[in-house]
Amino acid sequence: MNRILHITDGMSKKYYRKDEKLVPMEITIMESTRIDYLGFRVVSASEASPPIEPIVVDFESILNHDRELISITGFLKQTFRVIHSRFGNMSFRSAAITDAIVKIKVEITNYSDLEYEAGLKVTVIGVLYSWPSKAYTTS
Repeated sequence: MNRILHITDGMSKKYYRKDEKLVPMEITIMESTRIDYLGFRVVSASEASPPIEPIVVDFESILNHDRELISITGFLKQTFRVIHSRFGNMSFRSAAITDAIVKIKVEITNYSDLEYEAGLKVTVIGVLYSWPSKAYTTS
């Protein structure tokens, strides 16, 4: 947040759907899109948004919190692996956490090179995006 980006050759459309908590503009990144990071925007204390506390959920209630900031604790079912986009302009880490019954896919875009072993107890904080057949969190 508060990063200054210069986006060239991105497609955009304006819309707003309050029920889905979407911002007024969507930018589509394509193969030809170029994104230049120009630095951070300095925000004064009066401009800063108050921190949002995540909703603590479990594996039974997680799907009731689609597109909300959540916190869930489970065990790593598989270790994080790097996934590169098909255009080669970004990557993320993917893994799964479980409570021994349900498995949830976790994708992390802001990650470090720390390695975690399967079976480790972890707490994941992020936004849940779910579809009828799968659910995953990102942070």
